[in-house]
Amino acid sequence: MNCDSGTRGDDSTDPTAALMERILILDDDAANLQGIAGVLRSEHYFVLATSTGLQAIEIGETCGPISLFVTDMDLPRSSGTEIALKLVALYPNLPVLFISGTPRVWWTSRDASNFKLFPPFSVDFIEKPFSLSQLLIRVRNLIGRTRTVTSKWLVLGGSSSNAA
Repeated sequence: MNCDSGTRGDDSTDPTAALMERILILDDDAANLQGIAGVLRSEHYFVLATSTGLQAIEIGETCGPISLFVTDMDLPRSSGTEIALKLVALYPNLPVLFISGTPRVWWTSRDASNFKLFPPFSVDFIEKPFSLSQLLIRVRNLIGRTRTVTSKWLVLGGSSSNAA
């Protein structure tokens, strides 16, 4: 598995690549995957893109910390919520942006239940079609909210033994 495959060109020697926010995108529709990845790369995010849930989990396990997981809800043989829960088990502070052409009121009961398992500050949903600005606002908000919560946690001591 090539963890550098999501960068624009060959950035493996670029020292700034290590400082970039890493976004993992999962979508089984190639046009959506390429479109979202292209937009995020143009905004200088380090993007890892995949079309299967299994590949997303493998990337999560092998490619180090991820700043955000962007996933389609409706996937062949799995659900975006199920894959996201597996990745959040690896990275408990991982924010997730769900994308779907299906309105929330029409989600399966499984997806609706799974969605409620994510902390409110680290999950969001955007319905297709959406504008580039809507996507970028959601991405920035999720990465910023999680970074703030994590930073406050580290300042407070960063362990469950210090929690009140």
